[in-house]
Amino acid sequence: MDTMTGTIPIPVDAMLALLNCLSRQDRLWLAEQMTAQIEREKAEMVRLGEESFARKEDDNARLEAFLSRISGDWGGDRDPVEIANELRQGAEMVRDVEAW
Repeated sequence: MDTMTGTIPIPVDAMLALLNCLSRQDRLWLAEQMTAQIEREKAEMVRLGEESFARKEDDNARLEAFLSRISGDWGGDRDPVEIANELRQGAEMVRDVEAW
């Protein structure tokens, strides 16, 4: 099994051999530093997850507000199908296609 450090794979056995070359005090210091780094990364992931959740909730609220503004009766007595047909026949939708 290899461990990735940056882009260079290092076999776990090689890492353990390297760690065994350190003094006991240095190994304890390294373990403390690694634990602190893992805790920082975990806290960052939790913070990003909470921000992502809050962002999704805000997006959902905005979407609901937008949909509530465009839904319902817009006034008038025409049928939606009639309006759609009129839009399809409008000046923007009509084009002449030349035969080759």
